Amino acid sequence: MTALSQSDLLQALGWAIVNSLWQMALLWILFPGILILFKIERSSHKTLLASLFLLSGFAWFIITFVSIFTKTYWGTIITPAVTVLYPDESIYNWLHNALPVTSVLYFILLIFPLIRFFRNYRFVQIIRTKGLKKIEVDWRIFITKVAGWMGVRRPVQIWISDNISSPVTVGFFKPVILVPLAAMNHLTPQQMEAVLLHELSHIRRYDYLVNLVINFIQTILYFNPFVKLFVKTIEREREKSCDETVVQFQYDTHEYASALLILEKTNHATRPLAIAASGRKSDLMQRIEVILGIHQKTNFSLNRLAGLMSGFLCIVVLNVLLIFAKHSSPVQPGKTIAASDFLYPEKNSEVQKGIAEISMNYKPDSKQNNEPVEIKKKKYQAVKGDRLAGNETANYPAHPGKTGQLIPSLYNVNYVTANTPELKSYQLAQIDEALAKSKEILQDNQWKVLEKKIADALTSEEKDQLKKAYIKEFSSLDFSKWKDRLSSAYDQIDWEHINDRLDRAVFNLKLDSLQKIYSDVAVNLEYLQNQLAEANLKAIPDSDITVKILEEHSAEVQNLLKRIKAIRDKKIIQL
Repeated sequence: MTALSQSDLLQALGWAIVNSLWQMALLWILFPGILILFKIERSSHKTLLASLFLLSGFAWFIITFVSIFTKTYWGTIITPAVTVLYPDESIYNWLHNALPVTSVLYFILLIFPLIRFFRNYRFVQIIRTKGLKKIEVDWRIFITKVAGWMGVRRPVQIWISDNISSPVTVGFFKPVILVPLAAMNHLTPQQMEAVLLHELSHIRRYDYLVNLVINFIQTILYFNPFVKLFVKTIEREREKSCDETVVQFQYDTHEYASALLILEKTNHATRPLAIAASGRKSDLMQRIEVILGIHQKTNFSLNRLAGLMSGFLCIVVLNVLLIFAKHSSPVQPGKTIAASDFLYPEKNSEVQKGIAEISMNYKPDSKQNNEPVEIKKKKYQAVKGDRLAGNETANYPAHPGKTGQLIPSLYNVNYVTANTPELKSYQLAQIDEALAKSKEILQDNQWKVLEKKIADALTSEEKDQLKKAYIKEFSSLDFSKWKDRLSSAYDQIDWEHINDRLDRAVFNLKLDSLQKIYSDVAVNLEYLQNQLAEANLKAIPDSDITVKILEEHSAEVQNLLKRIKAIRDKKIIQL
């Protein structure tokens, strides 16, 4: 991987990280709104909706990264923060320098959640194979029978484990329920059945697989607080849904609630990838209240309000940054100027467009410019006095481009032209070289666009004539303004970056030319082979060229075309 592609990778990842914050914040704000709008109350439906939102946010993160890295921007509709900020804005330049550092820091800190994820996964693999003892046959029969009632088609095993302190379910293709010996000793048969039914509900809902996916997403997006809020919601509603299944089987709610409290007392540690019956400690009391049918008055949730306000604040801050970026000065002292600033002046900010328009259309009197400032001020006061006195025919400056329309409030006081700094010979040579490469790239790219438009409307000879006329007209263009802008901003241009991009583009043009030549040769060779095959000839008459030689040359040309295609840089230069 080249240094450029590494830089593009870090830039794309940095943008994806920044966008992920407001993307997840937006989804977190929409989540309760959908729950209220569609009156979703069942825990299973809440779990499904939260899981879909979390997966959508992760997919959004991936799409943002890929669309920026490949510079295709097919995700522009869903990545407004990237498309609104234009490369000549101050906020974008600050982020352009800060985002690679953020990406490196992200990779460094990613080590810790990855280690935690793999340690938990390793722990699950250990407890399902080591420290296991056979459980009584009655419980194995109970699991098989109830699993059939619930529609679980996969064979479910149950074991006593010495490595856990609370019943857990592990595995997807071959699910296993592990029960600690302490639970067998402290729970009654009815309580044990209710707990096992809870674990079977996890298996029927494919919760182990879902749990593995959401923990992986949380590992990758460890920096995003809204991801953690979604994961916490999924885990809470998932346990409530399994509790609802137990209650539907007519088990005694008080006995089941007591069993959950007993398991919580004996539960010393849980692993995120292993789904325990007791769930999280913070949610246990709320689960017990739901199981016992205790409907307390809904209290104002500060945590939920804080989450919603955080998401709203994240989106507001982003919009403030965008607004500030739009209205900031496009050129500031010490700011690195992008290539698009001088190659495409029409893409500057609206303020610069207005100034350029006035400067081009309104040219003050040269004699007036040479007068002292005091005389100009006196003339301005005199014109202002005429206007106040009602004399609307005073010599006011005319509106640019509109003959006869006057602007009483405008009067030219001073006009200063920008001075181009003196450059050394090697600096001028560097500017000339960049301009020459830019002309070559633009000439080729524009001709490709024109050739695509005319398509097959012209013959080959007419296309050649048109191309000669096009090259002649293009060569007559005046690029002196480009050179002046490059000279004025020489110290603020990242020449290493620009020269690298230009060299890549010129190299690609040469590859395109070679590819076209070899493609024509391949077509001619194939034509000759077909002609010889139709005439049943093994060689061209009166020559040493045989069918075998043609096949060898054709294979050689095809290999060259493959090599060109392999080294072809598919990235489009953005000047």
